[in-house]
Amino acid sequence: MHDAFEAVVALEKLPLHIECIATWESSLFVGTRTGVLLVYSIKEGNEDGRLDVELKRPMKSFSKKPIVQLDVVGPLGIFIALSDGVIGIYDLETCSPRSQLQKSRGANCFAVRVQPSSSGKGQNVFLCVSVRRHLEVHQWNSKEGQFLPFCPDLNVPDTAKVLTWCGDSICVGFKREYILVKVSGGALTELFATGKHDPVIVSLGPYDVALGKDEMSICVNHEGKPTQKQALVWSDPPFALERVEPYIVGLLPKVVEVRTMEPRMLVQSFSLDKARFICAGRDIYIASEHRVWR
Repeated sequence: MHDAFEAVVALEKLPLHIECIATWESSLFVGTRTGVLLVYSIKEGNEDGRLDVELKRPMKSFSKKPIVQLDVVGPLGIFIALSDGVIGIYDLETCSPRSQLQKSRGANCFAVRVQPSSSGKGQNVFLCVSVRRHLEVHQWNSKEGQFLPFCPDLNVPDTAKVLTWCGDSICVGFKREYILVKVSGGALTELFATGKHDPVIVSLGPYDVALGKDEMSICVNHEGKPTQKQALVWSDPPFALERVEPYIVGLLPKVVEVRTMEPRMLVQSFSLDKARFICAGRDIYIASEHRVWR
């Protein structure tokens, strides 16, 4: 084994309870249980190894309910937040609200897909939202400056616990199983059971995902076909995964593990007290309820 990463404390003893994190360039977005949004600038510090951390925007009145999911769409200059069952679109620089998806009230999770446009100019951005037993798919309209419905709602057999785009399909994790939903037409492809733990999905690229089943991560493509002869095996069931080329980083109950797909190998294992959340962009962040590492 070798040290692929070194964890440095970015925030500690945060008085607010962290519910989710997201990152873009040198910024870290922290969603809290009380509905406060914190936006930090985090850069390399002095030679002592400490980071230069600045609280850019403490948005105390962002929401009255917990902020349960955040995602940044840098090319559009926006970020998306889910709180109190409502999907909100916000300006990336000012954090001011731009719009809400009124049709998606009651949402419990969402997933974003960014792909180059067929013209070669700009990008197409799609947003899938889980609302009870159906999925809503929206596309960003640059002229309107908001997301508009892309297709009829897609019916699914249960309420999704997690979503990830996989090509032109959406990989959905329910309490007991995984399925693929084709956006065009809504055809469902059953994959396999989730095992004894909550579903965990991580994108491996535009057309591949890894799905958690107990101690294993099983890789499939956008057609639901396995892409690896053998699963990636962890020392404990991971409850969160992030792809950081050429590694997959898993948050396990007692440790953080860093592994490679080919060859299947444990690269690094280290402990971060009560780590619960992970996100990756230019930098990787891992958070507990009151502390963040980079």
